[in-house]
Amino acid sequence: MRKIGDYIIYRKDVCKVVAIKENHFNHKDYYLLVPIDDESLHIDVPVDYCAGYIRDLISKEEIQKLIQKMPKIETI
Repeated sequence: MRKIGDYIIYRKDVCKVVAIKENHFNHKDYYLLVPIDDESLHIDVPVDYCAGYIRDLISKEEIQKLIQKMPKIETI
């Protein structure tokens, strides 16, 4: 489960988790996400509906490791 303040990728946008709230109609928890490039947009995503839509960001170190491996990867 993500926590408030985490940065994630939702579909194709980098978003910040600004709240985790309960919907009083169906008693499910929702992430309140705000895209970093449009803070006026708020996205409610059910916590249990996230499979495939929410991904973690990779760190700068992980990106550098991938770039270093690129010359060694065989072209298909």
